[in-house]
Amino acid sequence: MKLIDLIANAQSLIEQISEHPDYKTLLAKGFSPDATLGDAQTALTSLALEVHDHEK
Repeated sequence: MKLIDLIANAQSLIEQISEHPDYKTLLAKGFSPDATLGDAQTALTSLALEVHDHEK
């Protein structure tokens, strides 16, 4: 499996987590991590851009 495919899978999983009712319940109860799912998405997007740049 290519790295870019793994990145896409990870982004999809993060999206599923963000929409999961149990995760939303944790947030409603005050869960506030230092690194958010948005931070993880940003990191993966940056990695994907770097991978695309190296594939050119």
